[in-house]
Amino acid sequence: YHYAENVCSATRSALLTGRYAWKTGLDDVIGLPSKQGTDLSLELISDVLSDNKYDTLFVGKWHIGASSNDQLPHKRGFKHSLYFSQGQMDY
Repeated sequence: YHYAENVCSATRSALLTGRYAWKTGLDDVIGLPSKQGTDLSLELISDVLSDNKYDTLFVGKWHIGASSNDQLPHKRGFKHSLYFSQGQMDY
């Protein structure tokens, strides 16, 4: 399983899907504004866990797509979330 990439968006996309970043539709960092994001047809680990009755939580920098509501954590299998949708944020 290869999930470490040289940019954050690609690494997150690979880690959450279990696929190579270039197979997720996201192999580079997402800039602003952008319609880029992890392919919505791909199942994330959160979807698998939710389907098996696990309670799911995402906390931190999402940065794998935010141009539509369907790309956000609550539509990608996370029941609870507290996140920044883009990078380069000051905490």
